[in-house]
Amino acid sequence: MKGRSDNEVNGILEEEQNRYWELEKLVLEFETAFNELGLRVWEFLTKYWQPRMIKYLSHRDPYDKKHHEETRKLGVNLEVDDSNIPGWIHMLGNKIEDMEDESF
Repeated sequence: MKGRSDNEVNGILEEEQNRYWELEKLVLEFETAFNELGLRVWEFLTKYWQPRMIKYLSHRDPYDKKHHEETRKLGVNLEVDDSNIPGWIHMLGNKIEDMEDESF
């Protein structure tokens, strides 16, 4: 990370570490739910995983004046997006629905 201060690098690493623990919690949740529900894979993905991921990914970071100013300093111009569900989740969901006839 050339050109970045030690504090900035440490902040990035700390943020990534927090995301790692979020991922670990999600994986454990999915593993537990999959074992408890006893669903086939495609059923689990459509009935549990997809709604849970939509909920998780729809959570937005706090967006206040300070956040806006800091991102502008980085050369990023954020705009409000009214969509709560990421498009790729819809695409994945559609692919899963298309596979319902296949046995997993």
